[in-house]
Amino acid sequence: LYIICYIWYIAALLGGEALLQFLWSKQSKRVSLLLGSLTIGNYEELAEHNSSGRKLLVYEDSVLDVKEYIALHPGGEKTILPYVGTEISRYIYGGYSHKGGLGTIHSKNAISLLEKYKICDMPNPWKS
Repeated sequence: LYIICYIWYIAALLGGEALLQFLWSKQSKRVSLLLGSLTIGNYEELAEHNSSGRKLLVYEDSVLDVKEYIALHPGGEKTILPYVGTEISRYIYGGYSHKGGLGTIHSKNAISLLEKYKICDMPNPWKS
């Protein structure tokens, strides 16, 4: 990125507007490739992504990639791995538990942390 900014600066000094436009278009395409514009429309597509080593799950209308978070979760990987590829809202709000019985009600802080791992939206078939 530093090199691109430097080239941009030199081109601006030399008046190379066409070069600047070219560099900007290439850089913006690279950024979109790096960030990705992943779209997952159903659970079959979610399973395909998980089979390639990702750890994706669904919370409300969001797809989360929790591969990096699994080791940080206070309950350990045993509380997340069984639910990879599924919808987890009921576990977040404490209605269910991986051991049966009542689940853990997650704090507002824990719920806000989920946004960090969101990679895309997924249409909810039960919402109108």
